[in-house]
Amino acid sequence: MEFIQNNWVELLLALITLGSSWTALTATKKDDEILDIIKRVFNAIVFGSSTCDKDKCKKQ
Repeated sequence: MEFIQNNWVELLLALITLGSSWTALTATKKDDEILDIIKRVFNAIVFGSSTCDKDKCKKQ
């Protein structure tokens, strides 16, 4: 449990990398949208704010 607490950011980045690889191999856009949401949540947690304004993402 201590390992997870000490390395949660690296573990989460590894999962996002795995998800990025998975979405690159699939042809659907739905999984790309889901991964984009996960990345935004991660950025909000790590950086403390949304990067939507900087990325000029569309409101859906």
